[in-house]
Amino acid sequence: MTPKVTVATTTYNRAALLPRVHAGLVAQTFRDFEWVVVDDGSEDGTRDVIAELEKKSDFPIRYEWQPNSGRHAALNRAVELARGEYYTCVDSDDWYLPTALKTFMRIWQSIPRDQLPRFWDVVGLCVDPSGKIVGNKYPRDPFDVAYADYVRLGLHGDRSGCERVDCLRQYPFPVFEGERIPLEGIVFRRVGKHYLMRCFNEPTMVKEYQSTGLSARSKDIFVDSPKTATLYLSERLGDGDRGPKLYANHFRYALHAKLGRTTFRKSPSKLRWAATAPIGTALYVRDRLRRASRRVA
Repeated sequence: MTPKVTVATTTYNRAALLPRVHAGLVAQTFRDFEWVVVDDGSEDGTRDVIAELEKKSDFPIRYEWQPNSGRHAALNRAVELARGEYYTCVDSDDWYLPTALKTFMRIWQSIPRDQLPRFWDVVGLCVDPSGKIVGNKYPRDPFDVAYADYVRLGLHGDRSGCERVDCLRQYPFPVFEGERIPLEGIVFRRVGKHYLMRCFNEPTMVKEYQSTGLSARSKDIFVDSPKTATLYLSERLGDGDRGPKLYANHFRYALHAKLGRTTFRKSPSKLRWAATAPIGTALYVRDRLRRASRRVA
């Protein structure tokens, strides 16, 4: 039978944490879901752990192994595999509160039927293991907003969402050879041009940040994925976001991606490109020096 919701987890060498993710799903008060696990080339027995969890589960578990290609490729694969109408992702170091999926479905059902085609995502809050809300709340509850306006609010802290599968399939993560880290903003901006989000001030997920996780490396994400970063910033410039800081960073990451000269031809403003290129160059040099100092240390 086709489930209402696909819960996805992408993982890499996190076998020890997956039973906790599973326990959060076992506790769900909403039961019409499947769990899709995309293993991005783990070498720690993840396959065996999932096989054991599958034996004692009353919900479908589907395991997919792929050669290590990066989380963005794993997320794309999870969306491809999804059989549900809705899709939600829980990382291997996080877990859902027992009412998470039920809350997501209630928020989706609160949207009038004739308005549903306008929405792609419902987004709630996260808490840390002590129960404290991560970041700040939305200004209203519910709060319907386009992604561009959402960004301008300056909200901080991780969120937990549940999306329409058909929308996600229209806008997969771009994948560049050698880059392993997703930039969620590039997908959110693309889909957010056409659809709205409904945000709400209820927690659905517990976040526990790992010292080796992506959150701990957030400052390096653009440097580690420079082609993706350049594409993301280029699209922001094309959408009319023309601040000097954006121009400088666009050139900065283009240098990391060895695309510096091409940014001039594609720049909406050649004057601003010329004015901010020295700043971008200085930031690029600083990035390189920081990397060099870390390798020495």
